[in-house]
Amino acid sequence: MGSNLTPRQKFIVPFLIFSAMIVVGVRSIYKGMLLHQNWRVALAAIGVVCFTTMLGMMLIQLGKQERAQKK
Repeated sequence: MGSNLTPRQKFIVPFLIFSAMIVVGVRSIYKGMLLHQNWRVALAAIGVVCFTTMLGMMLIQLGKQERAQKK
């Protein structure tokens, strides 16, 4: 059973999940700053960096797939 979805349509759900995790991480950084919890800020910053990197890699891969399909 083949999927009729385009690569961009397949990307919607992971994009929303990773974007939500980035927002949660930023909120956690803010809360950690308010409560003076350095461990929370550090863990949230690591999480934001990781999820942003994964999101960027997915965007690059999507762009490569779209360019390959156009040729």
